[in-house]
Amino acid sequence: MTASKLARILTISVVLSALGLGGTAHAQDGDTLSQPAGITQSDPSQPQPDEPTPQPPGTPQDPASPEDLAAPENPGTIPGSTTTTRPPVVRPKSLPVTVSPRAGRPGTTVTLHDPARVLALSDGVFAIIITLLVLEIHVPELTQGQSLNQALGEIRPSLVAFVISFVLAGMYWVGHRDLFALIRRTDRGLVWLNIVYLLPLCLLPFGAGMLGRYDQEPVALRIYGLVLVAIALMRVVIWLYATNHPHLLWQRLDDRQRRAGLALNLYPGLVYLLAFLVAKAAPGVSLLIYAAMPVLYFLSITVLRSSRKRNQEYADFT
Repeated sequence: MTASKLARILTISVVLSALGLGGTAHAQDGDTLSQPAGITQSDPSQPQPDEPTPQPPGTPQDPASPEDLAAPENPGTIPGSTTTTRPPVVRPKSLPVTVSPRAGRPGTTVTLHDPARVLALSDGVFAIIITLLVLEIHVPELTQGQSLNQALGEIRPSLVAFVISFVLAGMYWVGHRDLFALIRRTDRGLVWLNIVYLLPLCLLPFGAGMLGRYDQEPVALRIYGLVLVAIALMRVVIWLYATNHPHLLWQRLDDRQRRAGLALNLYPGLVYLLAFLVAKAAPGVSLLIYAAMPVLYFLSITVLRSSRKRNQEYADFT
């Protein structure tokens, strides 16, 4: 071994010892340098692992292994792409449906929507209406020489109007909930009918305020009756529209169920119309009809529940 090689080996040993890699270089047969643990000497004539082996033109590539084709651990990562997240999957809230109203006619494509937003709007309106009803009741102020009983007697009409209107608003909300329990999708016509239905409902606090202040005035009684007739009429229109469009429902209703629902929505309007007509001749009778309407409603649904067929779906009308 020449002096230059020995000097080179000693120099490399000193450098490796200074770097803390451990092990001392020593010469073996054939002047091969022994590397410390974990260090291997690379041969320049061999391809390095970091560099792909050049392939001659036209050489087919190796097929991908099953591990390469497997899905990544992160489901949001797209293999082979610089994008690290996959766009979120958005469930559509609308559904285009082709409706053929009659056999032999070309179908019409309409867009149906989830009724959740319609229900949210309606529930909010009902909540505001019930809140406004109670605002018409004020704590009486006693004047000189007036007793509390006399003062409470003055607000009695307002309490009566509030109780009647509160129960009616609850009935309308329950009926609205039961109707939309049958509805799977909404279209534009049903949405607008629901908005028109909310119009007379918003006038219910006004009618209750008129009735509470002028309970024996025929004009006040007729205004209140007109509001209730308009509400009942819109309930009938929505019921007929929804049940005549089976593609909007979860399940098609039979004739008995349609008649029962129509009767529950129609006959209150006829009773309110009667109270409207007799308001001028007999204001007390008109007010009594408005007060008796909730009682008749609960009696009617009790009869319907007792006469329904067993295990018949969508027959539980409230």
